[in-house]
Amino acid sequence: RPRLRRFLRPDRNRNGKFKTAVKKKTLNPEFNEDFLFSVSPQELPLKTLEITVWDKDFGAKNDFIGALRLGNKCSGERWTHWEAAIKMPYQTHTVWHPLGVELHHHH
Repeated sequence: RPRLRRFLRPDRNRNGKFKTAVKKKTLNPEFNEDFLFSVSPQELPLKTLEITVWDKDFGAKNDFIGALRLGNKCSGERWTHWEAAIKMPYQTHTVWHPLGVELHHHH
């Protein structure tokens, strides 16, 4: 029963965490959801959007399925998408991204 989690980091106020509804009885879930974050356009270049997908089985631990990060440490299509959101923050930017096997943290 897959579920999506998303965070907008850094999140000093801890109000950037969201979970979606669980998608039941599917091996290929499609999450087509809108979500809003209260952040000023000037802050976007400093933010990173982290999305993780988990398989939630009743009575068992959550299994990690995949992840996606959009932000200033990304490259390729993910950076192009984030850059478009920075340049045109009040428009909808719809892009499909494949999930990776992990969030690539840069310390």
